[in-house]
Amino acid sequence: MPAMSQLRPHGRERRLDAQATVLALETSTAACSVALSIGGSIFADHRVVAREHNRLILPMVDALLRSHGVARADLAAVAFGRGPGSFTGVRIAAGVAQGISLGLALPVVPVSSLAALAHAAATRHAPTPGTQIVATIRSRPHETYVAAYRYDGMRCVALTDETIATADVREPPLAVDTGTLFVGDATSHYGATIAAVGCGADGDALPHAAAVAALALEAIERGHVVEAADALPVYLQGTAPWRKLAE
Repeated sequence: MPAMSQLRPHGRERRLDAQATVLALETSTAACSVALSIGGSIFADHRVVAREHNRLILPMVDALLRSHGVARADLAAVAFGRGPGSFTGVRIAAGVAQGISLGLALPVVPVSSLAALAHAAATRHAPTPGTQIVATIRSRPHETYVAAYRYDGMRCVALTDETIATADVREPPLAVDTGTLFVGDATSHYGATIAAVGCGADGDALPHAAAVAALALEAIERGHVVEAADALPVYLQGTAPWRKLAE
């Protein structure tokens, strides 16, 4: 990881901590989502669209910055959902994050899209501490990106690696019970288990840029930032792991 001294912007030093002004992008699924963290408060524009991410993402960024009186030069870092997810969508977020960070010499914070999904679901459902959350993002038909987390009352802690579940792998990545919550647009991949065990399910949940921003602030506190050249998408291996946004 680059030393922090290598990540300072030109001209003046910006505050880089939990109060930093951070722009966050998430386009790994049907959601085109941008968020802005200012002094620890997070503001977002989140839209579920089809094949519109490339057209909408920059106008959404500019509108969000303008509505809160923030210039790009005021940003301290850029965060993005690094995947896994749609091949096109993940590349859009990475490319925009790299472009903005290169122009302003800003550090970048890559955030797992599955972790952002779990975090967003925890915010939305307010589960009890100890709840397991199985986050799913659709890949191709009958293939699913999946990872499991435990909500500890403040954050979602990873319990498994991110992986691809194929048509012949319908078992969840860990043992589940009635308190387990399945979230994401590939929740149906585990429909038999959900029905048999009586787990909770939210198939409408998608990764949210507000969650990316929140997780990015935690990463910044730990010093987990990279330069633009190292802000790369995550490509999981599988039989046919990528899909178009419209699929």
